[in-house]
Amino acid sequence: MEAFDIPALHALCIELSIPGPAAEACLAQAASAQAAPLLRHIPALLDASRAEAAMRELQAKCAPLSPNGLLELAVLLSAALEARKHYAARGVPDDVYLATMGCFSRFLNETHRWTGRWQFDRGFWVWRQLCGRLLRLGTLEFEALPLPAELAGPLGAAAGAPALSVHIPGDAMCMPETLHASYARRADFFARDGALPLTYCRTWLLSPRVKELLPPGSGIRNFMEDYTLADWDPDDNSGRLWLFGAPGIPDAALPERTSLQRGAKELLLQGKPLGSGLGLLKL
Repeated sequence: MEAFDIPALHALCIELSIPGPAAEACLAQAASAQAAPLLRHIPALLDASRAEAAMRELQAKCAPLSPNGLLELAVLLSAALEARKHYAARGVPDDVYLATMGCFSRFLNETHRWTGRWQFDRGFWVWRQLCGRLLRLGTLEFEALPLPAELAGPLGAAAGAPALSVHIPGDAMCMPETLHASYARRADFFARDGALPLTYCRTWLLSPRVKELLPPGSGIRNFMEDYTLADWDPDDNSGRLWLFGAPGIPDAALPERTSLQRGAKELLLQGKPLGSGLGLLKL
């Protein structure tokens, strides 16, 4: 690809519900003279063995040209146009492609909600979607990868064994039926010789401290019930951002819009991080 296909990019922005101000700025960046040479990174972004390194190289080149990340976004959406062909060649339906690439609008909206600015800051993550290593199947995402060595012992499996890491998008609906529909769909894409890889999740949503704050039947409790806790990290506080969406705000000023936020804020004010859990899927 030697130049951005602006009409195709515009059409994809509409399909993916990219917010208007971000889409306009992204397309303007794509039309600039400095943008076209960056397209040479696209083949590597679509190759699972090279995508992560290609993403780092692209970010390094885009950062001084576009601090808000929207030039980077233009390249990544161009890669998503090419990825659509790769998905189809693998037999991945277009609805799964669109759901997976929906991460772009979700990330833009999340960051705007947190900061009040239209910027793209998740390039470190979306190479997974572009190369097809991660798919959204219903309400959940599944990332195919060799089991990391540090998780092998707690999960009782060999390091490097085929595994699926479960991710919970910010707009996930955690009713039992929607969760189980996602797990059931795994077999369509990840079963090998009739067997599914070990499926696990490492997240603040599996923290025992968080569980104590939740009533039975809540969405997060529904999610927890499908996992056997294999290990947990009481010092991990990564869930703070996802629960409160308030980077840089002192704990005492955190919002209290829900009972979970109120309980979590009380923990933080006591000097206790939310923690995170490592769970093995029971189903």
